[in-house]
Amino acid sequence: MLPFMARWGLKPKPLDTGPRYAGANDRSMASALDIVLLFTLLNDLSARANAFIYAAFQKIPPGSGAPVTSFEALAAGLWEIRYPWLISNGLVVLMIGMLLVACQWAYGTTPGKWLLGLRIVRVGTLEPVAPWRYILRFFAYIPAALPLMLGIFWMSFNRQHRGWHDYIAGTVVIYTRPRGWYWQQVKRGYRWLYSLAVKKPVGEPAAEQGHDNGAKPIE
Repeated sequence: MLPFMARWGLKPKPLDTGPRYAGANDRSMASALDIVLLFTLLNDLSARANAFIYAAFQKIPPGSGAPVTSFEALAAGLWEIRYPWLISNGLVVLMIGMLLVACQWAYGTTPGKWLLGLRIVRVGTLEPVAPWRYILRFFAYIPAALPLMLGIFWMSFNRQHRGWHDYIAGTVVIYTRPRGWYWQQVKRGYRWLYSLAVKKPVGEPAAEQGHDNGAKPIE
């Protein structure tokens, strides 16, 4: 391993001791869940804001006009709506950032990360993150994503699975649940369902017949 590469954490071999750092696959899955949830929540609001902004500029939103038949026409159309496009998309990014930072500020995680048992903490100390670091971390996605997502893919090539946004904000993502936790929940649910399926019905009480010394069941 070159010293320069080792300096920036390019050591793919995982650590066997200490905290369990969240892998790239789980972090990507958590981000996908967050994106789906956020776009579902913000779909109506963003559509209304988008329509208002384009109307204010007296422009037609992309995809609402006549079909584009050439690259020149596409480029000219995009240049024509550059200002409302930038404002509307910037507003969407701002709304997403506010919701994500609010969740991280309150709980130290996001809905997607919570489902997968992940939490954002300070690197080294593993203490809760200061609120301003969550804001810095969100905006640090911009330099991490601009060079062909290189800063995002960086988490696949270092022991702590940190992206550029983690390095900038001084954070790391760890697992909060032990290994095999989900499998234990699956087995627990299976045992519960199995106990319901095989539960024997309560039998009816035996018929009784009157006797001199009291009621006794019929033999």
